[in-house]
Amino acid sequence: MIDQAVDAERVVNFVGQYPVAFDPGHVRSGAVYFALVLPGFDGHEHVASAVRAGARAIVINAERARGAREQLQKEGLITHILAVSTSLSAFRSVARARFVQRSIDAIVVAGSVGKTTTRRLLGEMLKSTLGPILETKGNQNGFFGVAATALSLRPEHRIAVFEVGIDTTNAMAKHLDLIGHESAILTAIGHEHLNGLNNIETVFAEQRLVIDMAAGAKGVMVLNLDDPLLASLAQEIADHRSVIGYTLRKEVPIYHSRIDLLRGSYSPNDNQLLVNGLGMRELSLPLPLPGAHNASNILGAFSLARFYGVTGDDAQKALTTFVAVPGRSEVKTLRSGARLICDCYNANPLSTQAAIQMLDETAKNDLGLRWACLGDMLDLGEEAHDLHRQLAPFLVEARVDHVLLFGEAMAHLADELKTINFSGRVAHFDSIHDLTEDLASGVAFRSSRDTVLIKGSRGMNMGRIESFLIDSNLA
Repeated sequence: MIDQAVDAERVVNFVGQYPVAFDPGHVRSGAVYFALVLPGFDGHEHVASAVRAGARAIVINAERARGAREQLQKEGLITHILAVSTSLSAFRSVARARFVQRSIDAIVVAGSVGKTTTRRLLGEMLKSTLGPILETKGNQNGFFGVAATALSLRPEHRIAVFEVGIDTTNAMAKHLDLIGHESAILTAIGHEHLNGLNNIETVFAEQRLVIDMAAGAKGVMVLNLDDPLLASLAQEIADHRSVIGYTLRKEVPIYHSRIDLLRGSYSPNDNQLLVNGLGMRELSLPLPLPGAHNASNILGAFSLARFYGVTGDDAQKALTTFVAVPGRSEVKTLRSGARLICDCYNANPLSTQAAIQMLDETAKNDLGLRWACLGDMLDLGEEAHDLHRQLAPFLVEARVDHVLLFGEAMAHLADELKTINFSGRVAHFDSIHDLTEDLASGVAFRSSRDTVLIKGSRGMNMGRIESFLIDSNLA
């Protein structure tokens, strides 16, 4: 039994090509078990079971090594213990060492909003042409998720698609150093995770590393030209990078002669997205997800997929069978006839503005009332109150009739709406329960063509509103 502090290089050399495990339930004989500390899970508590399952070694946080050794000795278990500063850092080092040996292209999907949807759309399109691909699972786009994806590479994979998220400075550089990507897509730049990223300028500086750190010149950079910062970046890099720009605008200037363009024409009343550019005649793509923001996500995904040989026919087939992620742009119908837009997986200013626009589009031809149930957008630092207040014009433009708000920061939006003499009803609640009762009494027990939006950060648990309606047999 070895119990000594070792550096990442020692761990990489020791692990070699042995199987790697972090889930104690999936440890195989001869595997190296990494005792990771993740949200809601502490791998150190499962060291003994991993050894009983046949782990040849345990990689463990140094301060937990003594306790682990004593526990194993007590149970008569023997294995190597590699004590490291943090097991997650060692795990990432092993992932990087293995992934750099790859012989396939790596793609990064980044940006402040739309990453998961764009990545899933891109993945489905690529599979239609290339066959099996390596792809981020769920929303595992942080330090653990990027490494776990890299370690999941198999010989049958034809390409790797990584969704990458950041919430602190230098996080992006660490992710990209592990991946060594060739191509990338940036969806949009907005206020996100300001407790760690401070301001929009830092967000942009971190996100543009996706372009600056791309390996070689054989890949392509895909940028949303409807975002002013990304449009400017596209023009800046076009002389030395292959760039595809995509846009939903009817009239878009050619920012640079070397920028390839894919234009989309979107109407809320249509179930299709008309696209042209990139050497194609006008093509109609189905819209499996509602909202202009999702039309943009589809356009971006197809832009990158085209670079890797995906045809219009393949994209059409992929979109026809695409299934939305629960909690993202879902539209459901209550028994009363009211429609429920569930977009409560997470929230920041850009995504909340897009959700309010989606409420407007969905209710466009109906005579019913419009309800916006909004919870706090978390992790916005010192700008939080102002950023919540700035949602007011979007609610006015969307002609919302009832604004139901929950959370400390949303109280500032309530104040702003009252200050500007908002014509609709504004109510702020101290609990989701009270908000839900107000909503249910308004839309669920009568015949209605109302449209309801539920939006908020994951930590606000706004999904409980939808759950209440379903559990009460109202949906």
